[in-house]
Amino acid sequence: MPKSWLHVMLLAPALVAGCGGDDSQVLVDGATAPDAGSDGAPADCHPEADDSRNGSTSEPTGAVFAGQRIAVCGNVDVDAPSGDLVDRDLYQVTVTPSAPVVVRLSAPLGGSVDRLELIVRDATGPRSVARLRAGNAVTALLLPQGEYTLGVEAHDEDAVASFPYRIEMYADNPALRCPPMAGGTIHAEVDE
Repeated sequence: MPKSWLHVMLLAPALVAGCGGDDSQVLVDGATAPDAGSDGAPADCHPEADDSRNGSTSEPTGAVFAGQRIAVCGNVDVDAPSGDLVDRDLYQVTVTPSAPVVVRLSAPLGGSVDRLELIVRDATGPRSVARLRAGNAVTALLLPQGEYTLGVEAHDEDAVASFPYRIEMYADNPALRCPPMAGGTIHAEVDE
């Protein structure tokens, strides 16, 4: 037997014995748990009222947009579908004074339904409709002072799982947008 093999045979039991047992109580095992969402809406977010119907009237939020960020949090619920309409949630907000705004819908799991839309309405009907893409729908528009409804509509004939969403309204600053492309059209789309 070579001398190095003999060293391995003699040292192996000492190394194993030196590791000790696993009988002590471990206070921290593994990585720290990541931050997780709570069961309720975040503190800066108006929570959706618990309703099991598809909204036909706006839920009052008491939110008044005057340049600051406002938010509404809710869930697309699949418990009361009507045809391909899975859920419709409507929230009343007040804008004062008139302001250019951005309204954003964030729903990371929104791809689980065929169509998820953010709809901004006034008393006469829709002012803007934005369809969810890659978990977000965004619209920018000038809203005169008044009452508005922020709506979320989910459409799918076979939806099976509910998921959360967040709507935010905040001041738009057109000066911060990307500048127009110089040089005109670079690509002309064909066959559509």
